[in-house]
Amino acid sequence: GVPIGAFSTLLLSTALLLASLTTAAPIGTPHSTVIPLTTKTFDSTVTTDSANTLWLLKFYAPWCGHCVALSPILDQAASHLSGKLSIGKIDCTIEKKICKGKFDVRGYPTLKYYRDGEFSDYPLGRDLDSIVSFGEKMSQSAVKVVKDVARVYEILV
Repeated sequence: GVPIGAFSTLLLSTALLLASLTTAAPIGTPHSTVIPLTTKTFDSTVTTDSANTLWLLKFYAPWCGHCVALSPILDQAASHLSGKLSIGKIDCTIEKKICKGKFDVRGYPTLKYYRDGEFSDYPLGRDLDSIVSFGEKMSQSAVKVVKDVARVYEILV
């Protein structure tokens, strides 16, 4: 059999790994997992964290089939977009003050993004490629410095 010490070490290692996968990064650290948001944590996490200034927010209900199907896609996107786009989720069956009061959510899942102090409707597809592409483009600088006119035409065409 397996020695008890080795089993205990394996069990502890597994517990620590699971904890690291489900624990949000502290304020000021880029997020690489989907962050559960509540009425208490929403504003301090989304609107004031200087390391995470661009957010994709999923407003959902646990019983919603489309919401459940979107979860693994957002999990993958969160790890890929760490430092560029943070992803948060709000359970609207619990956080009614945010969902109904602040955002007037009427269907699930509802996706919004936050950037530069404003919340807007997420405009693209709900597949991994669309979400990653959105995060990559939205996290880029709005201005590109070019050295000559030929480079301008390369960028535009």
